[in-house]
Amino acid sequence: MNRILIALLTLLLLTTPLHARVVVDFYGGANDGGDAGILLGGGISAGWDLMHGLSFLVRPEYYGATEDGGKPAETVRALGMLTAGLQYARQLGEIPLFYTASAGLGGACFYEQGPKRLGPFIDPSHTETIYDFGPSFNVRAGMLYYLTQWLGIFLEAGYTHSFFFDEFSDQNTGGFQALAGLRVTLSGKNRDMGEGW
Repeated sequence: MNRILIALLTLLLLTTPLHARVVVDFYGGANDGGDAGILLGGGISAGWDLMHGLSFLVRPEYYGATEDGGKPAETVRALGMLTAGLQYARQLGEIPLFYTASAGLGGACFYEQGPKRLGPFIDPSHTETIYDFGPSFNVRAGMLYYLTQWLGIFLEAGYTHSFFFDEFSDQNTGGFQALAGLRVTLSGKNRDMGEGW
């Protein structure tokens, strides 16, 4: 156990400089779930700089929607994703405004709960729940503006797609995604706002 811990700490120290910036993002948005329709939700991501302009991000996200709410045919759909990937940020001009591009790979879980279906009919007295798991990816581009050294706001848009091989294998589960959020810098080397970033 000690050898594994030492190996992991050594790997962490070699790949992440001690002055690396550590950030947390809080965001909400809309995700086109393909055949599932528009799903609303958001997530919290954590990341750290690998080198100047390139960060590693881990992003758990959750999106959901209710169809026919309050009616016998009410159906709840939800999509949860966990991806890890890279984000590139390039400063535009002398102000703290950055263009960002990111890509991530990971896994997803799709959930649907509604009345039991009997051919073309439904039985609202019984509930049917279906889950499916599979790989997922996303690509996004956006803008990030730092309000202070520790606080930034961002907008991102892109494409996300999940692949399911069981219950939802015949459904399209990919589409456009739009996010708006807040970036908080927890630690790291930050320049003064007047230094031209």
